[in-house]
Amino acid sequence: MTQRFRFLFFAALPLLSGCYIAELHHRRAIHPDGLRSIQPGMTAPQLVSRGGSLLTGYGLCTPVFQFIPTVYCDTSAAAYSASGETLAIANYSAYHVSLQLFDSASKRPLWSRSEFNTAISAIAFSKDDRTVHVTSGYALYILSRESGSIQATHAIRTGHSLAVSEKAIFVGHNGSITMIKADGTRTEQSCVPDREILTSGIRSTPAEIVDIAVSEDEQSMAAIDIRGFVCEYDLSDGMRLKAAYYPHRPTFTGQVAYRNGLYIAREQQLSQVKETEQVYECNQSLEEMYVTPQAFYGLVRSFERGGGYPIVDVDVFIERRCKAVAGGG
Repeated sequence: MTQRFRFLFFAALPLLSGCYIAELHHRRAIHPDGLRSIQPGMTAPQLVSRGGSLLTGYGLCTPVFQFIPTVYCDTSAAAYSASGETLAIANYSAYHVSLQLFDSASKRPLWSRSEFNTAISAIAFSKDDRTVHVTSGYALYILSRESGSIQATHAIRTGHSLAVSEKAIFVGHNGSITMIKADGTRTEQSCVPDREILTSGIRSTPAEIVDIAVSEDEQSMAAIDIRGFVCEYDLSDGMRLKAAYYPHRPTFTGQVAYRNGLYIAREQQLSQVKETEQVYECNQSLEEMYVTPQAFYGLVRSFERGGGYPIVDVDVFIERRCKAVAGGG
């Protein structure tokens, strides 16, 4: 292999392998029954058992160029419907972006859409399972779960995260959250630290909002940025900032969830906020949290070769894997 050919080969390799996109934070999803999850794989999304065993793939990510070993596409986002009956998976490569809906029991494809210009960064179903919401580039799309037809499109700033409640849609941007109500009215609120804590990697600058959660009574909403900084808002009359929570050491991702209070997962830091914040140090990292009326599940980061991330009950995880430390602020 000549030096020139070697240079051209490695220069072209990223185009063959697909484009790397930094802001992908919702690539895994837990089924409401807590027995399985969907997680990214090399050439197709993988169905993973509760214990972390790989069960099967959800078809090929794309049929194009599959005969070339270096060519595969990746999963950018995934979500189960509230009932668990359907699964939405977004895939991307250097050649295409697609959104596919599957029957989660039979794995049968129900429909596919591919007119998106950039990778889909987040997916959320409506509470009644009638619509699928996705963010792609500078747009929020609302699609019919039944047919896949686009019901509405909203122009937005780049969206990194998404949550849907009965009353509104919440989109996380870089340092802010937009609330879009059913009548189309919008409210945008900043989520930027008001002080710097250099020992925790916090500066007073905007950062990607990587996760959003709405409380069970829809009176509160929390958003977390990629540094672990959390803003909590009162939704009883608009969208008003009511609290902020800072990480206790540097972190590079985060999750929020409501289950009789606010839970904040920052790698091996876990906080439970009721009247006050209780901080835990854990010996494993929670990568995803999912709340149902009956249970509270999480995915635990696993480094076992050839396996996926296992599902845990968060309450049991705290009891067995975490140690309470000083309260937060």
